[in-house]
Amino acid sequence: MICNIDAKLREQFPDTQIHWLHRGKEEGIEALLAGKVDLTVVMNSARTMVPPRGIAFINLGFMAFHFYTSYNSPLQSLPIVTLSDLQSQQQYMLENYANAGLGETLRMSARNSMISNMDVLLGLLQDSGWALLPLHVAESPEFRAKLKRLEVDFLNHVGRWGYALLHCQQGQTGPVKAAAIEAFKGQFRALLAAES
Repeated sequence: MICNIDAKLREQFPDTQIHWLHRGKEEGIEALLAGKVDLTVVMNSARTMVPPRGIAFINLGFMAFHFYTSYNSPLQSLPIVTLSDLQSQQQYMLENYANAGLGETLRMSARNSMISNMDVLLGLLQDSGWALLPLHVAESPEFRAKLKRLEVDFLNHVGRWGYALLHCQQGQTGPVKAAAIEAFKGQFRALLAAES
């Protein structure tokens, strides 16, 4: 997604510097308020839907997620996977989920590891364990051959996480920022339409 947005913006504004920084939600909001960044994409949690004063938000949508393992995981050989089965195995969880307030909700195994990088998490899954991952990542051409969806008895379809685009309410929105906002909205629309 970021690569598509970046390419579109660089084509429209070749002389503009664009930086993509990975920060936690609080750091992103602080950077917005301090004028250090123009936009921040964050995961919503039920507790934090309303941003702080001075920050505007656009609800980008609710992306689908599911449980995944490697193809050779012992969990894949079970006829029905239960919560108890997951609790007995290693769980890998992206740090972003915890930073968005989803950590305690999504922590299902006492054997869990917080991982700050998606590539590291995907590498660890090749050896053992399971993870909750967004469908657009886990079922992308890059990872489809490495990860397999794990059907569990307590999830009827897919789960969903909300994402929001935050920006400062002050001042005018210039053409680059306006184009970036529209690019994010378009990419999320396309991803959500592909999940339907």
